[in-house]
Amino acid sequence: MKRLAKWEALPEGAILLTDREVLSKQYDRISNYQPQSQVWPFTYGLGMLGGLAALNGFLITTHYRRVFKLASYARLTTYAPTVLIPALTSALFHPLIVTHDILLGRLNCPLCIGTRSGSLQMALGGVYPLLLGAPLCIAQAKKHYTYAVPSLSQRKDLIQMMRTTAPVTTAIALLILANFVLGMVIASKEGETFLKHLVQREEWTKEELDKDGFE
Repeated sequence: MKRLAKWEALPEGAILLTDREVLSKQYDRISNYQPQSQVWPFTYGLGMLGGLAALNGFLITTHYRRVFKLASYARLTTYAPTVLIPALTSALFHPLIVTHDILLGRLNCPLCIGTRSGSLQMALGGVYPLLLGAPLCIAQAKKHYTYAVPSLSQRKDLIQMMRTTAPVTTAIALLILANFVLGMVIASKEGETFLKHLVQREEWTKEELDKDGFE
């Protein structure tokens, strides 16, 4: 399997592959690559992204559970949506939105791919658990009478409660920033690994690839 640069002619007898076929072969190469430590962004990157998303969801939900005095009530109901879902969606969407473009050689804008990866991870691993954690715990606190939750008609009291029970602003910012940075790092390392270990023509420089890309 070989990718052609835009300036190269199609060799005689060449068989064109679809994106799906190329991705299948690339993943096979990654699985069989030795040593595996050289392709770690592809083999361990998703676990790192999913793990950070799950950790953030756990920390945020634990904060709200403690604030609303839920004790042993509704652990699965509050933790599953904020811990499992961010981890799974992060592991699902990162390959679709980031990794596949890298493995297909679409590296003409590494910064764009890195920003896309960081933004995706920030949304799934940082913002999503934050937006969902409070309402889930508030609903359970109201259901189990563990906290005096104002009614929806008491808007001022409800807003004041949200402000006083929210995690520390600095902590929230650090959690969201950590997700963004890790997303960018994983995408950057995937790109570097692709160029170093998965591109067959070593004489292509990184500058040529950034400028012209692949067909």
